[in-house]
Amino acid sequence: MKEDLKYIKIIENSPLIFKIKDVSLKFFDVWKIAMQSKYPDILFDSKAKILATDMIHSFAESLKALFMEEKEETRIFPKWLKWSEGFILGFVASNLTSQWVNEYIYMKTAEYKQLMFLKAIILYFDVDKATMFRINQLYKYLINDEIDILKNVSDKQTKSSKIIHFKKFKNQKLKLEDRENFDQLLSKYLESIMIEKHHLVFNKLLEYNHLPKLNDFFSYDEITELINFYINITK
Repeated sequence: MKEDLKYIKIIENSPLIFKIKDVSLKFFDVWKIAMQSKYPDILFDSKAKILATDMIHSFAESLKALFMEEKEETRIFPKWLKWSEGFILGFVASNLTSQWVNEYIYMKTAEYKQLMFLKAIILYFDVDKATMFRINQLYKYLINDEIDILKNVSDKQTKSSKIIHFKKFKNQKLKLEDRENFDQLLSKYLESIMIEKHHLVFNKLLEYNHLPKLNDFFSYDEITELINFYINITK
């Protein structure tokens, strides 16, 4: 997005850019050492250039959040400036380590890989309308016959007697409106399952997230300088 690029460019041209590039690896190492005690099987491999980009983007997002239009009435100097220094330091640390939990821990879990199966199905249905049509027909059969959800799930002997063959429905016609409604409902339902499962797993990981203090690396004066730099170039 253009808006995001604007803030990234501001950070890249700010007096803090060289310090950010230097600190990003040190900050990651503090976080990594703490997290390795909880996840000893994860390598946490990364490159300094990638970590620098991560921190630049987090600083950009912190400025964007700080200068949101709806917060304009709260910007009363100099009291607001003192509060904003802490806001940026806290925002960047939280945003950055949450991103790293996602990339270095969550994406290595079995739960993440299982959710990718669901994501693949959602994307596949988006392009394969014929399969979606057949699923709709099967769905109507199950609803109309009020099939017990758990019936025959693990009963191999009687399972074959309830199989519904796709050929039975292949030539049946369905109104375009009905089909589109079903497509949307099924996609939204699968997405809701995926999102709910994602938050359950990811939020659990965040409970164990170590949050190093960014003010051990950046002074409040340096953050004030960054804020003033933003204000001056956006006047």
